[in-house]
Amino acid sequence: MVSGFVPRDGANGTTNLASTGRTTLPAWAARAYNRSATLTSGQYGPTVGTTFPLRRYLEDNDYLGDLGQTNGVTFDLDEYNGRFCVTPEFPNGTYAYFVAITSNGLPAFPYNVGRRYYGTPGGGTVTDSRGSGGDEFRRRRERSVDTEHAKGERRQRDVGVECDGRWHVSR
Repeated sequence: MVSGFVPRDGANGTTNLASTGRTTLPAWAARAYNRSATLTSGQYGPTVGTTFPLRRYLEDNDYLGDLGQTNGVTFDLDEYNGRFCVTPEFPNGTYAYFVAITSNGLPAFPYNVGRRYYGTPGGGTVTDSRGSGGDEFRRRRERSVDTEHAKGERRQRDVGVECDGRWHVSR
């Protein structure tokens, strides 16, 4: 899935922060902070460069939906980094959040769920967090192993979690 966020580098209709400076907020940030996108000179961010590179700050990213592009055509995820989709657990569909990664597997903005969530909370009190049966974790135990590194030093590394008698190995 393609994230709807892109760097404000002049491409895709974004402001080029390297030439204009950090003098405005992107529309999504103005909505999230409930304020104007125009900043006063005392609120400007630092100049884009080696000390403060582009994408160092959340506000260095623009949402393609605010730039006239269409969700589902040029990108997949909304400004909350989620979308409605069908999964094995929800065959009738559900709204789900996604962690953004680049094509080479590196984290990408907004990395995970951002400052706002989709929908409106319904309220209520949770009285039992064990779920409805087999989906719950009845038992959780972590396993670590010692690994030897090239310099001869030994370190402990987590390799998995046991849930309901099955090991889930991290990679």
